[in-house]
Amino acid sequence: MFEAPSLDRLSDADANLLIESGNHLLIAGLHIALTTSALNYLDPFLDWRGGPQHFAFVPSELTVPSVAIEMLMLHGALPEMRNDWDLMLVRLSRAKRLLNRTSVWTEHLPSLQERDELVSSWSMTADAAQQALAGFETILPALDPDLHRRESPHLAYVCGVLAASRDGNKPCLRNGVPVLPDWAERRQARRVPLIVDARLRYKGRELRVRVRDAALGGLGIEQCGKLEIGAIVAIKLECGRRLLATVAWTHSDRAGLSLTTRLRPCDPLLSSS
Repeated sequence: MFEAPSLDRLSDADANLLIESGNHLLIAGLHIALTTSALNYLDPFLDWRGGPQHFAFVPSELTVPSVAIEMLMLHGALPEMRNDWDLMLVRLSRAKRLLNRTSVWTEHLPSLQERDELVSSWSMTADAAQQALAGFETILPALDPDLHRRESPHLAYVCGVLAASRDGNKPCLRNGVPVLPDWAERRQARRVPLIVDARLRYKGRELRVRVRDAALGGLGIEQCGKLEIGAIVAIKLECGRRLLATVAWTHSDRAGLSLTTRLRPCDPLLSSS
């Protein structure tokens, strides 16, 4: 019988990683439901009524939950959940490959067989994601009693829309357009606190700065002196990673950078805490 790991078996860092991984998986589940709902919106007569905007929520490759699963396996926990997670990754990879084949919507309308294969593949992915989320729904309250009250409605909601999408309904569409709930939009825009040393390339000079927080669209830095708003900069993190950005705001020796390429929800910077 499945038993959730207790906090006395996990360090605080491991518990936080697991909780954050559950949050990433929650957003991925929503994106899978959005994509499945949009595919279900296509009528059987090949009338692609929605257009490319329907498929803006294809989830990126997930890495953070995989790290958490590996950590739990070292603790001898969650063998069942590992199977669910592996199944979800296989389903997701296949579904995305099928969807990428028909990425040129205006030039190629898929045949009825191709359309059915797309919808079937994403329906199976929604089912696998629901099973993976159900595992997290079981273990998160065991790690943090307050988390059950704070997160359970969201987990229940995502599991519900995944089940509905899998069964051919369209719970994530509003007037034919995919939508994310307000709480999911806020979570995507969350700002993660950091302490990361970096070098900032600014107007031919290299400055030693510190990254204090990160979000999908930007970084907060300090010890940078006065920067010009709108200036294009390059930042090199202590791990060697380079990012391009524009200075969005400044205050004293602090600044906000707007990234040229947004981070993915599963980016290691967003799970560093």
